Amino acid sequence: MERPAENKDEVWVSSQDICRFLKISERTLQRLRVNGKITYSCMGGKYYYQIGQIRKLLQAHIIKM
Repeated sequence: MERPAENKDEVWVSSQDICRFLKISERTLQRLRVNGKITYSCMGGKYYYQIGQIRKLLQAHIIKM
């Protein structure tokens, strides 16, 4: 049986992955959470984020000249 294609925006990734990808510190990521700029889920003391939410955050901060 073939698995359906997974929507990449719905994939959950760890804090470490997000920090590495965005080149930000864990503290900066924490600030984004606390200020409500990014949604997340917490399980077992670890934070996870959906790729789609990271994409929305980046899109919201595009600077057009």
